[in-house]
Amino acid sequence: MTFAGVIGYLIVLVGFGVTANAIWRRPARGLLVLAALLPFHGLLKVLPHGLVPSFWKEGLILLTLVLAVVGARGRPRGDFHAPWWPAVAALVVFGSLSAVFTAGTLAALPVKITFFYVLLVVICWFAPLTVHDRDRLVTVLMAIGVVNAVYGVVQQMLGTERLVAMGYEYGQEVREAGGMLRSFGTFNQPFPYALMLMLVILIGLSVSLNDPSRLRSKVFFWCMPLLLVGQALSVVRASFIGLITGLVVLGVIRYRVVLYALGGLAVAALPVLLLAPTSITGTIFSTASSQTRADGWKATMGSVVDNPFGKGLGTSGAAAEQLVTDGPHLPESLAVRIDGASAYAFGLPYQPDSYYMKVLVELGPIGLWLFVTFLVVSLLSAVTVSRRAVIPYDGAFAAGVAAVIAASAAASIGATLYEIFPMDAFTWLLLGAVGCIQVTAVGGRSMGVRA
Repeated sequence: MTFAGVIGYLIVLVGFGVTANAIWRRPARGLLVLAALLPFHGLLKVLPHGLVPSFWKEGLILLTLVLAVVGARGRPRGDFHAPWWPAVAALVVFGSLSAVFTAGTLAALPVKITFFYVLLVVICWFAPLTVHDRDRLVTVLMAIGVVNAVYGVVQQMLGTERLVAMGYEYGQEVREAGGMLRSFGTFNQPFPYALMLMLVILIGLSVSLNDPSRLRSKVFFWCMPLLLVGQALSVVRASFIGLITGLVVLGVIRYRVVLYALGGLAVAALPVLLLAPTSITGTIFSTASSQTRADGWKATMGSVVDNPFGKGLGTSGAAAEQLVTDGPHLPESLAVRIDGASAYAFGLPYQPDSYYMKVLVELGPIGLWLFVTFLVVSLLSAVTVSRRAVIPYDGAFAAGVAAVIAASAAASIGATLYEIFPMDAFTWLLLGAVGCIQVTAVGGRSMGVRA
């Protein structure tokens, strides 16, 4: 081990001790620390090798989970509100059994990639976030968004060559579309960067509109153009579709002014698009990638018919890619199930570029039904909490989460959003936070956790 690696691990050990002490006294702090650090995991690419181990996030989550369970003496809060949990539980069981049947001893990898961050909901169940914690979480999200938007603009100034010289890899972190550099902020690709800004805009806007006179809200309003520009520089169209969908939902369930603003922006954007260089508009509105996705989906539908229960969890997407890359002695039974894995020396396995198609390919119609059920119920639950929250701030927060769920559902048509780190982690964290909100009585019973 290098000297830098030894120093790095010593720093991690000291930091682990300090963090563990703080989390022991109050486990919810672990979730806030995690939220603040997750978006910066991509910076490990340019930090000295070995300074921070890549498994820090899993370690922090497991530490927080253990301390939350111990602190609650093994008894979760009974008033935690998560009506979508049966669908998720069924999906976890079905997916895990599918992975074991398909991958055998290698099943842990696809199960971890798909379901590990569900543990964040479990932590919220044992150690609920208070209204002050939820307020701090929003502040953290806003700060993350502004920092990344600024860095995304700076990346355009630095250019491709200087970013590669910093340690980023061309074709991985550094990508282009139509000759234009795609900003990726502190992430490892443009996709998580754009989707994270989408999430920040929706949550931040909902909470800020609830209390526009607050200093944090005023700062966020001033930073909105920067956030939108940062997202646009990613050239990730799934995030644009998701943002528009989320804003419409936000306007329908809580703030009509958002719908009026959307209409005004649509009118104002028309002449801008007409006058913009064709190199930019051609890249944004190009149908080449959409056609490629459609061709892939069409070619894959045959496997869905042949495998009504799916080809198995981990046979496509990120899990399959990692299995193929890190598992040179892949069992033949698994290799033939992974699209392209039998010839992995010539290319990576199939990337569906749609989470719906990924679930359909891996878990069949049953898995897709469970996933869609989860989306619908979690969306309706968040909308219900937004309307019945005892504290108006919590209602605004829940409305923002509802908008994020709708946006994620729309973006998942053209992106495997729920396996894109750290969007998967933040999805479960936000759902867990909504489950902690106290709402007014429904049918004689109260829901949520009293802050």
